[in-house]
Amino acid sequence: MAIRRSTRALAAAGTLVAVLAACAGQAAPEATQAPYAATDLVAASAVSAAVLEGRPALLTTWATWCEECRDEMPALEALWQERRADGLQVVAVNVNVPGPSERTIGQMIAEWGLTMPQWRDPENRFNVYFGGLGVPMSVLLDADGSVVNVWFGAIDHRVDEVRAAIDSVLAA
Repeated sequence: MAIRRSTRALAAAGTLVAVLAACAGQAAPEATQAPYAATDLVAASAVSAAVLEGRPALLTTWATWCEECRDEMPALEALWQERRADGLQVVAVNVNVPGPSERTIGQMIAEWGLTMPQWRDPENRFNVYFGGLGVPMSVLLDADGSVVNVWFGAIDHRVDEVRAAIDSVLAA
């Protein structure tokens, strides 16, 4: 019950953030806006959300200092393993600022056994691009790259609302 209330509170806060961001001129990405871009941690090269088009994708931010991320990242790896054959792409986007945490990022990825794609965004353009406020934050994109859902805080892919959203983009 506490989780459901917390999720509702986060959803309400997320709605408020979206409204305030829109009032401040930071609305959701528009079709004319360049795709969100980051760096692929494995290839160490620039990558953008445009490479995800053609299949639905879930992008989630995380940071080494984020307590919620410690549980969420392994759960999202399980989601990716479970649903990638259905066409779902899951991408973890690390938003730590440059510095001492660089080595820790790789250690945490290894410790958690993450094999899903890992992107790096040390300037945290993710929050600016998608109208977020903090970490973690998840964005569900449809096969055309359009934003379908945004969740503020850690998500649980086993919750009906999240499962239904993912199922809907996979069925489209």
